[in-house]
Amino acid sequence: MLTKRLLSATVLLAGVAALAVPAAADDIPIQFSAGKQISAFGEALHRDYYELAGDRTQIDINDEDWTYFLGKGFSAHEGYLVIPEPMNARDLDMTIEDPLENARIALMQMLEDGGRDLIPNQASKAQVAFDCWMEEAERDRQKRHSVCQQRFETAMANAQSALASARAPQPTQQAAMPAPKAAVPAAAAPAPAPVPKMVAGPRVIKENWVFFDWDSARLSSTANQLVAEMARFLISNRSSGITVVGHTDTSGTNAYNFDLSRHRANTVRDELVRHGVQADRIRVDAVGETDSAENLGDGVRSARNRRVLVAFDVEGPMVMSSK
Repeated sequence: MLTKRLLSATVLLAGVAALAVPAAADDIPIQFSAGKQISAFGEALHRDYYELAGDRTQIDINDEDWTYFLGKGFSAHEGYLVIPEPMNARDLDMTIEDPLENARIALMQMLEDGGRDLIPNQASKAQVAFDCWMEEAERDRQKRHSVCQQRFETAMANAQSALASARAPQPTQQAAMPAPKAAVPAAAAPAPAPVPKMVAGPRVIKENWVFFDWDSARLSSTANQLVAEMARFLISNRSSGITVVGHTDTSGTNAYNFDLSRHRANTVRDELVRHGVQADRIRVDAVGETDSAENLGDGVRSARNRRVLVAFDVEGPMVMSSK
């Protein structure tokens, strides 16, 4: 089993372009990923997603989810902001969608409230356990309380407790007042050293993904929220260009899929414009079923391939400059 896992990991690294899926976006602007800025949270995700992939092999689940979790771990290690699975990425039983959606809302709130930065290890455990719960909910639709759900609930309780402690005000020690001294002539103050200025770093490309239902160019309520957040971000952060690219899975003919991908891209473009983004800033493109996130062969439905990429450049993090 270990040999098979190591061989599979080697295949993954050799084909990283196909498996290191960019961070899938869902509903808030901080999910825009710049890449190559590795954080403690990213390293924790790298470890925990690889551990989850290892668990999948031990129970003989060697399908696309095994490689998908490896891909998410590798993407986190490469510096991409990898987020919890969006709700429309899985084929779920309607009776268990509400608990999952409520859990995801609480998880995203914890992550965005400082969980990624203040408690990276606990936050990573909660995110990976949620993805595990999503995978189990799709694979075994009859289960109403899975092992991964229990793991998530424990991890979330630990993360929320740790985050509350990290945010609690720390006591400060008041320095003892020195005894008064006799007045002495004040020495001339030294000239202050020049203070480096903070300037914007090089512009970086931000990417976000909007997912669609099968054979549909209509935005879900979650996708609508995401596009609205993107519009607000783009209005307040000028960029030199916005590219919107439509994709599909491989079910259907090439010609049909190309038209569908174009309709999806136009839907996202129109929604951005409706929220106030200038139309002349947006370039629309469509690639149909080519350039897949998952290469699964022809005639295969794939939630992760039914997507639209929104890419734009923004100023990088602030850096010091002596000029």
